Amino acid sequence: MLFAFGVPVAHAQNLDIVEGQAQFKTTIYTHADAMQVKAGGKGYVVLFENGSVSQCDGLGYSYDIALIENPDEVGAACVLTQIGVLDTCSGETSAVGIIDVDEIPEGTTNYAICYFNGPVKNYQNFSSKGGECDLYDAGDIWIGISKNAILKFKEKDLANKIKCTP
Repeated sequence: MLFAFGVPVAHAQNLDIVEGQAQFKTTIYTHADAMQVKAGGKGYVVLFENGSVSQCDGLGYSYDIALIENPDEVGAACVLTQIGVLDTCSGETSAVGIIDVDEIPEGTTNYAICYFNGPVKNYQNFSSKGGECDLYDAGDIWIGISKNAILKFKEKDLANKIKCTP
Protein backbone atom coordinates (compact mmCIF):
# COMPACT_ATOMS: atom_id res chain seq x y z
CA MET A 1 0.00 0.00 0.00
CA LEU A 2 1.51 3.30 -1.05
CA PHE A 3 0.00 5.21 1.85
CA ALA A 4 -3.04 7.00 2.93
CA PHE A 5 -4.14 8.95 5.84
CA GLY A 6 -7.22 10.34 7.27
CA VAL A 7 -8.42 13.30 9.10
CA PRO A 8 -11.66 13.26 11.00
CA VAL A 9 -13.00 16.01 13.14
CA ALA A 10 -13.64 16.33 16.81
CA HIS A 11 -17.39 16.65 17.39
CA ALA A 12 -16.82 19.62 19.70
CA GLN A 13 -15.23 17.44 22.36
CA ASN A 14 -11.98 15.79 23.18
CA LEU A 15 -12.24 12.45 21.36
CA ASP A 16 -9.62 9.87 22.11
CA ILE A 17 -9.88 7.98 18.80
CA VAL A 18 -11.61 8.65 15.48
CA GLU A 19 -11.57 5.99 12.76
CA GLY A 20 -12.08 6.38 9.04
CA GLN A 21 -10.91 6.02 5.48
CA ALA A 22 -8.57 8.49 3.81
CA GLN A 23 -7.60 9.15 0.23
CA PHE A 24 -4.61 11.10 -1.05
CA LYS A 25 -3.40 12.09 -4.50
CA THR A 26 -0.88 14.50 -5.94
CA THR A 27 1.11 15.35 -9.03
CA ILE A 28 4.67 16.50 -8.32
CA TYR A 29 7.10 18.05 -10.77
CA THR A 30 10.81 17.62 -10.18
CA HIS A 31 13.58 19.86 -11.44
CA ALA A 32 15.61 16.77 -12.37
CA ASP A 33 14.80 16.05 -16.03
CA ALA A 34 11.48 17.92 -15.62
CA MET A 35 9.89 14.68 -14.50
CA GLN A 36 6.22 14.46 -13.49
CA VAL A 37 5.37 12.04 -10.67
CA LYS A 38 1.83 11.04 -9.70
CA ALA A 39 1.21 9.48 -6.32
CA GLY A 40 -1.75 8.53 -4.22
CA GLY A 41 -3.62 5.89 -2.38
CA LYS A 42 -6.45 4.96 -0.05
CA GLY A 43 -6.30 3.46 3.36
CA TYR A 44 -7.80 3.14 6.79
CA VAL A 45 -6.61 5.59 9.39
CA VAL A 46 -7.09 6.35 13.05
CA LEU A 47 -6.91 9.82 14.56
CA PHE A 48 -5.65 10.18 18.09
CA GLU A 49 -6.23 13.44 19.98
CA ASN A 50 -2.71 14.43 21.03
CA GLY A 51 -3.32 17.27 23.50
CA SER A 52 -1.29 19.79 21.51
CA VAL A 53 -2.49 23.28 20.69
CA SER A 54 -4.14 23.42 17.27
CA GLN A 55 -1.85 25.08 14.75
CA CYS A 56 -4.94 26.29 12.91
CA ASP A 57 -5.99 28.97 15.39
CA GLY A 58 -5.23 27.51 18.81
CA LEU A 59 -8.93 26.93 19.49
CA GLY A 60 -9.58 23.56 17.84
CA TYR A 61 -8.18 20.08 18.44
CA SER A 62 -4.95 18.48 17.28
CA TYR A 63 -4.88 14.86 16.08
CA ASP A 64 -2.08 12.50 15.15
CA ILE A 65 -2.97 10.67 11.93
CA ALA A 66 -2.01 6.98 12.01
CA LEU A 67 -2.25 4.70 8.99
CA ILE A 68 -3.29 1.09 9.60
CA GLU A 69 -0.54 -0.72 7.68
CA ASN A 70 -1.94 -4.27 7.77
CA PRO A 71 -5.76 -4.07 7.72
CA ASP A 72 -6.17 -7.45 5.95
CA GLU A 73 -4.00 -9.57 8.28
CA VAL A 74 -6.51 -11.76 10.11
CA GLY A 75 -5.78 -12.00 13.84
CA ALA A 76 -2.52 -10.03 13.71
CA ALA A 77 -2.15 -6.92 15.83
CA CYS A 78 -2.87 -3.81 13.76
CA VAL A 79 0.31 -1.93 12.87
CA LEU A 80 -0.20 1.83 13.18
CA THR A 81 2.24 4.28 11.61
CA GLN A 82 1.94 7.98 12.31
CA ILE A 83 1.94 9.83 9.00
CA GLY A 84 0.88 13.31 10.02
CA VAL A 85 -1.20 15.70 12.07
CA LEU A 86 -4.65 17.18 11.51
CA ASP A 87 -5.71 20.27 13.45
CA THR A 88 -9.27 21.52 13.51
CA CYS A 89 -10.05 25.22 13.75
CA SER A 90 -12.45 27.01 16.09
CA GLY A 91 -15.98 25.75 15.52
CA GLU A 92 -14.57 22.66 13.80
CA THR A 93 -15.86 23.68 10.38
CA SER A 94 -12.36 23.72 8.91
CA ALA A 95 -9.00 22.07 9.44
CA VAL A 96 -5.33 22.13 8.44
CA GLY A 97 -3.10 19.12 8.10
CA ILE A 98 0.36 17.88 7.24
CA ILE A 99 1.40 14.37 6.20
CA ASP A 100 4.62 12.63 5.25
CA VAL A 101 4.49 10.27 2.28
CA ASP A 102 7.37 7.94 1.45
CA GLU A 103 8.40 6.22 -1.79
CA ILE A 104 7.44 8.89 -4.31
CA PRO A 105 7.67 7.51 -6.93
CA GLU A 106 7.04 4.01 -5.61
CA GLY A 107 10.19 1.97 -5.03
CA THR A 108 12.41 5.02 -4.42
CA THR A 109 13.81 6.56 -1.25
CA ASN A 110 12.22 9.95 -2.08
CA TYR A 111 9.60 11.32 0.29
CA ALA A 112 7.12 14.20 0.30
CA ILE A 113 5.83 16.51 3.00
CA CYS A 114 2.31 17.63 2.12
CA TYR A 115 0.20 20.46 3.54
CA PHE A 116 -3.59 20.78 3.33
CA ASN A 117 -6.47 22.97 4.38
CA GLY A 118 -10.19 22.80 3.82
CA PRO A 119 -13.66 22.47 5.28
CA VAL A 120 -14.97 19.88 7.71
CA LYS A 121 -18.56 18.80 7.04
CA ASN A 122 -20.90 17.37 9.67
CA TYR A 123 -17.93 16.95 12.04
CA GLN A 124 -17.06 13.79 10.09
CA ASN A 125 -15.66 14.55 6.64
CA PHE A 126 -12.62 16.54 5.54
CA SER A 127 -11.85 17.36 1.93
CA SER A 128 -8.96 19.69 1.23
CA LYS A 129 -9.51 22.69 -0.99
CA GLY A 130 -5.87 23.69 -0.98
CA GLY A 131 -2.81 21.51 -0.80
CA GLU A 132 0.79 21.18 -1.89
CA CYS A 133 3.67 18.76 -1.47
CA ASP A 134 7.41 19.28 -1.40
CA LEU A 135 9.47 16.33 -2.67
CA TYR A 136 12.85 15.45 -1.13
CA ASP A 137 15.46 12.82 -1.91
CA ALA A 138 17.03 10.49 0.68
CA GLY A 139 19.63 13.17 1.46
CA ASP A 140 16.87 15.64 2.42
CA ILE A 141 17.54 17.73 -0.71
CA TRP A 142 14.43 19.45 -2.13
CA ILE A 143 13.82 18.10 -5.65
CA GLY A 144 10.26 19.07 -6.57
CA ILE A 145 6.91 20.61 -5.77
CA SER A 146 3.34 19.59 -6.48
CA LYS A 147 0.96 21.19 -8.89
CA ASN A 148 -1.81 20.05 -6.59
CA ALA A 149 -2.44 17.76 -3.65
CA ILE A 150 -5.73 16.45 -2.30
CA LEU A 151 -6.54 14.79 0.99
CA LYS A 152 -9.99 13.43 1.82
CA PHE A 153 -11.18 11.75 4.98
CA LYS A 154 -14.50 10.16 5.87
CA GLU A 155 -15.20 8.98 9.38
CA LYS A 156 -16.25 5.30 9.39
CA ASP A 157 -16.66 2.50 11.88
CA LEU A 158 -13.82 0.14 10.95
CA ALA A 159 -14.97 -2.84 13.03
CA ASN A 160 -16.22 -4.74 9.96
CA LYS A 161 -13.62 -3.34 7.55
CA ILE A 162 -10.31 -4.37 9.08
CA LYS A 163 -9.19 -7.91 9.91
CA CYS A 164 -6.22 -7.08 12.10
CA THR A 165 -6.79 -6.76 15.85
CA PRO A 166 -6.86 -3.20 17.23
